Amino acid sequence: ADVCTEDWGGSTLSSHHTFIVRYRPDEDRSLDMHVDECDVTFNFGLVDSSGFEGSDLAICGMFGDAEHRKYLHTYKHVKGRCVMHSGKRRHGAQNITQGERASLIMWTKSPEFRKTEAYARRWGRRAEIAKETGEPDLICLSQTHDPDYDKWVRKIDR
Repeated sequence: ADVCTEDWGGSTLSSHHTFIVRYRPDEDRSLDMHVDECDVTFNFGLVDSSGFEGSDLAICGMFGDAEHRKYLHTYKHVKGRCVMHSGKRRHGAQNITQGERASLIMWTKSPEFRKTEAYARRWGRRAEIAKETGEPDLICLSQTHDPDYDKWVRKIDR
């Protein structure tokens, strides 16, 4: 089954890079908004949710869409559960305030999908980046990746 991932190359995934991330209040407190260098991301909770506070996964729009910096959802990690999303979906881990959270991350790619015209138009060599509409949501801004970060933080955070 393609579990609604056809637009992401999900039915033809054939390679992966897997690693573990850890967040603690005294080191690696959060992860700035970003997109992944993959087609589909799997994020498995490894720690019981009673063992940490914060560090929720904030999920925003898709790379290239007019609403890529619009907030969609916050996911609270649960041990043994997996959240799956397009690698091109903007997301980030919010500050952890207590305990430690760990996740197993699997970035998967479809070399077959990356050769298609649909991929080239949406995310590849001929990507058509939509003009942003309206103000971005503060939670979706990236200090690392948004050249206009300071401008929007000053304006929105008043």
